[in-house]
Amino acid sequence: QGKSVLDYGGGNGRLAQLLCQQGVHACSFDPFYEDSKPDHEPRDVVTAFEVIEHVPMQKQLFADMKKWLKPDGILIFSTLFRPQNLLPDWWYASPRNGHIAFHSHDSLSRITKEAGLYFTTIGEGMHLAAIAPEVLDSWLWLKPIQINGNPDFHFQQGWHQMKRKD
Repeated sequence: QGKSVLDYGGGNGRLAQLLCQQGVHACSFDPFYEDSKPDHEPRDVVTAFEVIEHVPMQKQLFADMKKWLKPDGILIFSTLFRPQNLLPDWWYASPRNGHIAFHSHDSLSRITKEAGLYFTTIGEGMHLAAIAPEVLDSWLWLKPIQINGNPDFHFQQGWHQMKRKD
């Protein structure tokens, strides 16, 4: 309550609608979705859930999201880390899901630093970034949404034939 929120890459704006129903001043912006033109006021909170992995221009993406943040604002975003030993059937990198950018902790640290942001991870796939480092500390209470990095299926002979793990 009392925070202004921008859901960056929010598609049809459903998250912003749900937040508004709870009394939060929220809007959605998605550069690839029609009629998505919020005002240009900086926000207390910018969210980007399952957006990072869809964007080829990572430096520009983080610079754009930073522009929406108030100096004491927080960026809350999700993306799974690339496994150290990448298997050929890693579900997060499947064709047709539009995932084209994958990060390690080190690569996210570097790209956020280049954008002038401080960064921390708060759970599997959930991350925070801020212009001021003390802002991160004030948001560590946030309980992350869990993103399952290990679904109960694997692929054999192509992505169109899924088989449950035994």
